[in-house]
Amino acid sequence: MPAGTFVDGGRRFDIVVRYDSLARRSAASMATLAVPTMMGSTVPLGQVATLEERIGPNQIQHDRARRRITVGFNVRGRDVQSIVTDVRQAMATSLQLPEGYSTHIGGQFENLDAARSRLALAVPVALLLIIVLLYATVKSLADTALIFSAIPLAAIGGVAALAIRGMPFSISAGVGFIALFGVAVLNGIVLVASFQGLRTGGAHNLLGVVLRGTSQRLRPVAMTALVASLGFLPMALSQGDGAEVQRPLATVVIGGLISSTMLTLLILPIMYLRVHGRSRARKLPMSSLASLLVLGIVLLAAAPLQSHVQQRTEDSAVAEALRLHPTLLAAQAAVRQAEAMEKATFDPGRTTVMVTTGQINSAAIDNNISIQQTLALPPVWLAEASLARARTHEAATAERAAMVGIATRVRQMYRRVVALLVMDSLYASHDSLVASTLAIARRRLSEGDASAVDVGLLEAESTSLRVQRHSHRSARLQAEASLAALTGSSDVVMDTTGWQGPLQEDSSALSVWDEQRAATAAVTNAQVEAERSQWWPLVTVGWFTQTLLGPQSGIGTERWNGPSDRFSGVTVGLHVPLWFPAQSGRLKRAEAESQAAQAIAVQKHRMSADLWRGHRNRLAALRNGIQEIRLILLPTTEAMVSRSRTAWVEGNIGIAEVQQALTRHLQARLDGIRASLEYTLLTLETSMIGDL
Repeated sequence: MPAGTFVDGGRRFDIVVRYDSLARRSAASMATLAVPTMMGSTVPLGQVATLEERIGPNQIQHDRARRRITVGFNVRGRDVQSIVTDVRQAMATSLQLPEGYSTHIGGQFENLDAARSRLALAVPVALLLIIVLLYATVKSLADTALIFSAIPLAAIGGVAALAIRGMPFSISAGVGFIALFGVAVLNGIVLVASFQGLRTGGAHNLLGVVLRGTSQRLRPVAMTALVASLGFLPMALSQGDGAEVQRPLATVVIGGLISSTMLTLLILPIMYLRVHGRSRARKLPMSSLASLLVLGIVLLAAAPLQSHVQQRTEDSAVAEALRLHPTLLAAQAAVRQAEAMEKATFDPGRTTVMVTTGQINSAAIDNNISIQQTLALPPVWLAEASLARARTHEAATAERAAMVGIATRVRQMYRRVVALLVMDSLYASHDSLVASTLAIARRRLSEGDASAVDVGLLEAESTSLRVQRHSHRSARLQAEASLAALTGSSDVVMDTTGWQGPLQEDSSALSVWDEQRAATAAVTNAQVEAERSQWWPLVTVGWFTQTLLGPQSGIGTERWNGPSDRFSGVTVGLHVPLWFPAQSGRLKRAEAESQAAQAIAVQKHRMSADLWRGHRNRLAALRNGIQEIRLILLPTTEAMVSRSRTAWVEGNIGIAEVQQALTRHLQARLDGIRASLEYTLLTLETSMIGDL
């Protein structure tokens, strides 16, 4: 019981008197203790209090100077967070605590809460460090964003794997996500670095770069994912001690690597095409998720087959050339410039605002504020608008003409390269034929049935053929270099099937050139009309407000004007071109330019028509020659080769006749290819005769 207070400096402590152990050994002995009353007498404690013995805690714990009662339990089959949520709901609805009591949930949940707070800081820091290191590696914000996109793709698989296995998110799962992000970013770096390396090496076809880079890095990316996944597989299947920590981490890594690898190989190449091919990106068939997945599947399916080369058709070569050809890009820029100028046709000019102060009307200091605007009359606006429309139409026709010109040049060079490739195969087959004949001659020489002269003639023929092949190869390499310069890509396999199919004369191309000349003439005529419109005067309209300080007399009245009294008015004026020689000279110059442009257009049209007729006559002659070669000359020389070889083997003729037959047959086949190529190139040239 309290017996006093002990003071130690500024601190006070209660003095408590305890009974000895005999008096506190039982409730009955405690009931006999004497308690003083206010009257000075004593009574037993049992008369004023009820004493009972009950079972209580064997240890009284304190936390922050408050007694603490601990209720502990283990969690099995559920996560700690959901258990704590249920406990809090039950306590809020069912537990009524006395005043002064409070609850606090600790243990593993408290550790989880602290770890979650640290993880909330660690994950953003890790992601920020990944971005910084990525930018330091690739030196491009666009490529950094592309590679960083592998992180959400990886997170999809990690979350899905946890959901499939029925696992909640835990701290170990969060650590697994951090490890997963590193591997996913590594795969993205491998792919983008492959694309950049191919482009640095001279490849300009963006689609070819993506196809080749994806095929080259398919195995490294897949191997990285497999090694990490197989390494974490025992942890994902563990059932022993520590499995509750290992399983979520391994599950996240394995599931994330599966989705990251698949989606990175599908989505990242397509996003690279979109980012680095912005000028033509809208023309790619990627407007929906379905088309994205289809193209990605095509990339993966074609990867093993496209290790070094890709098949190119004539139309694909034209498409590659039109994608980023400098001439076409310049023409498109000119169209955009003309369209922008057309929108800026109506330009009233700057508005003049003037403020005048001083002794304007009297000795008093007045002020005058005026606003003026000079406007052209409607005929001037209409003439300028007509000129802008004519220039836009001229730029559009120039763009179409540029497309026709580029496509025609690419088709011509493509046909030339393919023809040279066909001639390569022809030389190879003829070389094989000469080699087999030479082998027979050498065998017969060893048997005494042929002379050394026969063998020498065939060896000379073989040597001459090799010289021709070397010269032909040089011409083919030069043509391939020219085609690569036009299309911006190289190292492709040409499609040689159907290369010599007949082409019809395309008069639509000629109409494009005629349309371009007509558009140029329309521009010169519009310039003449625009110069004529300059004879119209300009109109100036204005408004002013001013003060007239001092007395002012009116009709029978007189008043005093102060600073707040203002007087307004309107001004109208004309700007008349009185200096006739200058404007007249500009008009005559525009008329002369228009007449010259019309004369040049007429002359070009006449030259185009004459050249057109000449080409048609030449094409008719070539068609007849090709028919004679195919139907008469080639069958005849082929039969000559067969008969001469048979007769030579039988000993009826000499080797000179065989050599002559072989040479004639080779020349006939070469003549047929050259005639077909000339016919094809001339047909394409017919569409270009307007470009004189």
